[in-house]
Amino acid sequence: MSAERDAGRPSLYNRKDARRSLVIAGIAMPQHRRLPIAAALLLLAAAGYTGFWFFEAHLVRSGLAEWSAARRAEGLVVDYGAPRLSGFPFRIAVRLDHPAVAAPEQHWRWTGEAVEADVRPWAFHHVTVHPLGRQEVAFVAAGENAVASASAAQAIAVVDVDARGRLQEGSFDAETLTLAGAAGPPALVARSVHLELAGPGEAPAPAKGPALPLSAVLSLRLEEVTLASAAGSPLGPTLGSLALEAQVRGPFEGKSPMQALTAWRDAGGTLELTSFALAWGPLQLAGNATLALDPNLQPEGAGTGEIRGFAETIDALVGQGLVKPDTGALAKAALGLVAKAPAGGGAKVLTVPLSIQKQVLYAGPFGLMRLPTIKWAG
Repeated sequence: MSAERDAGRPSLYNRKDARRSLVIAGIAMPQHRRLPIAAALLLLAAAGYTGFWFFEAHLVRSGLAEWSAARRAEGLVVDYGAPRLSGFPFRIAVRLDHPAVAAPEQHWRWTGEAVEADVRPWAFHHVTVHPLGRQEVAFVAAGENAVASASAAQAIAVVDVDARGRLQEGSFDAETLTLAGAAGPPALVARSVHLELAGPGEAPAPAKGPALPLSAVLSLRLEEVTLASAAGSPLGPTLGSLALEAQVRGPFEGKSPMQALTAWRDAGGTLELTSFALAWGPLQLAGNATLALDPNLQPEGAGTGEIRGFAETIDALVGQGLVKPDTGALAKAALGLVAKAPAGGGAKVLTVPLSIQKQVLYAGPFGLMRLPTIKWAG
């Protein structure tokens, strides 16, 4: 009876056939057909993704054209060579040769050798930008034409934007960054630069008291910065490091940098340096401060600083003939009395009030140095 029942069953239930078959979604699939179907599925998926990549690349090209048209409608002059797309399959990269953007009435103009930006096809909000070659900004400052150029051995900017294209956060990193004027030697060369910038939504609330709306939060770190203007400094031409964290409060409104800064100053805008640290030769300075702009749009403000290496700094000043030996000895003795040794030991730390008034940096009542005049773009 059992043999008769087995003989009447479909071959799907035959044990020998079951061992030679592949069941897919409940249907018997002979083994020799498995590879062709898998290959077909892979080809179908590859074709679908290829179509998706080219569609997204078209959106990038269209988005660039729409952005350019919107900026031109605002009065900006936007120009660049024909966009070149690449990056298949995992990114969409667009390269622009000889890009240029100029403000209305030519208040400023940016030009570059080239710039390349790329995104992931599935994450348009995350943009990576590579400035390539020399980048130059021309502007009018104090009625005079000025030019500043920048180049780096390697530079990269990463930006996150929201659905409306507004900045959420961004960062910039560069190696061997060189800044120069229109002619002459470089004004600044930094071995490394790291900058982080966040919009208002990323910033912490003020510690206490009323405050103007937050415009941005930033942090900056420079390593081994050589300044042409410090060539004859008793502390040497190279800053070991400069680091700061700051909050910018107050609105920026205006068609030109000068107009925006003036409006920001008039509204009571401030730059809150929550921390800063400077290492320059034997001098180490750290602290915090609040800065604003005076009637001439020059920095002014006050804060507190902790100074280490003050005795060695005074010796350097004496060695350059900027301070008389007797005065230097008296200053070291006086400062040594008010300086305090750290709880963990080490060199004494001098805590002093710092201020900037009429372009002079003060430590307590003593003027340390005169600051150069900042010529803002018109």
